[in-house]
Amino acid sequence: MSFTVTVPAADRALLTLDEIKGALGISGTDQDVALANFGLQISDIISDECRVPGDGIAIPTLLRETIVQTERIVRCDGNAKPASLILVRRFIGAISSITVDGTALEASDYEIDRGAGLLRRLCGSSFVDWPQGTTVVSYTAGFVEIPGALKRAAVTVLREQASADSRDPSLKSLRQKTDGLSETEWGYWVNSAAGGTSSAISGPASAMLDPYRYWTV
Repeated sequence: MSFTVTVPAADRALLTLDEIKGALGISGTDQDVALANFGLQISDIISDECRVPGDGIAIPTLLRETIVQTERIVRCDGNAKPASLILVRRFIGAISSITVDGTALEASDYEIDRGAGLLRRLCGSSFVDWPQGTTVVSYTAGFVEIPGALKRAAVTVLREQASADSRDPSLKSLRQKTDGLSETEWGYWVNSAAGGTSSAISGPASAMLDPYRYWTV
């Protein structure tokens, strides 16, 4: 499988400048440029946390882009052909075209699971396997209107990152003895969704992003 982002998102920001300033309690315009850049960094942190696939050129984003994806389906040693094609990006907006070895399919020839990013081949009202050969899919994927839950997650990550200089946002607990001896109890949030590895953001923020995550097998 290979894919190219042919029309990148015009703006990767998940939060507007006003939303950023409101979340951080900042007024005035002196810091607008820096805050806008900070907002883009937050959006990129979230895309990275969600494992949004990139084509190596365009910066990955959860926002609407146009994708051209090529699948080369081959049967080897009797292996079954895929019943579904997995599109590299989820949250499908529209399918512009699908060709199989250069022959265009009609809209009645396939069915889309937009949230999961799956394409099923149809023959009449029945599902069939995708045939051997080269299938090229041109489609749009990602959000035009950013879901409120994703906005709230972005605000949470924004505040964590803004306070990182004074406190590690992944710090879960801090304890101090009262008998004259100080003891620090370090505990870090672990992103269990990412296989138990440490994350750039806290566990609660990571959990908020689960509906937008690309799961790898």
